[in-house]
Amino acid sequence: MIYMLNLVFDNDPTNTQNGRFQEDNGATVVTQRSKVWLTPKVPTNTSPNPDVAGDWVLKQVDTGAALQLVFSPNPDQVWVRVLGPNGPNNGGLVTTSISRDAKRASQNGAKPYQTRGSPFPGNLDQETQQSCVVLQGMQLAEGGWTYQPQPPSAAGSWVQRLGFVTFTTPPPASKPQNFHDSYKVIVAITYGTLIAQDLVTVKTYSHDPDMDVNI
Repeated sequence: MIYMLNLVFDNDPTNTQNGRFQEDNGATVVTQRSKVWLTPKVPTNTSPNPDVAGDWVLKQVDTGAALQLVFSPNPDQVWVRVLGPNGPNNGGLVTTSISRDAKRASQNGAKPYQTRGSPFPGNLDQETQQSCVVLQGMQLAEGGWTYQPQPPSAAGSWVQRLGFVTFTTPPPASKPQNFHDSYKVIVAITYGTLIAQDLVTVKTYSHDPDMDVNI
């Protein structure tokens, strides 16, 4: 199953000052709702269009309950979609970071079984064994990374496909009931036009959903 986290930001002064995406407004069009998880309207659809509302239905509002992902026999995959404001679309830089949530993961005495920081394979090397994934749209140039805002789609969105749930903790011989890995996630967009190295015109919005992987 595909799960898509949908986030919406605007230029409202309060949201801009706090650096937060909009709250869910319960809109009829699901792709205009913010801080919600969506799934394909047709479960067998493996390539739904992120910008076509008719391809999606609401899975759950992200109000604190972790999204439950499945590792096997058919691993789930996660997408992130960020929708910008109406009007002229400036460039954006979407960053998603994932790390282990040691407190929520299944415990082995005084410490968690889980050691890996991400269930996804990464965006550079699909065979990587890295334990943490940070996906960025910055441009790597001589001398380091530079801010290179990417244009949105025609609908005004940016989409990141994190991939299938690939890595999990091998269950111990005496697997505890409801054995699972847990992750902390931060999704952020840096939005605006960088003028003469002036960051005043650039704003950042962020949100931190939770995910569990059931093994």
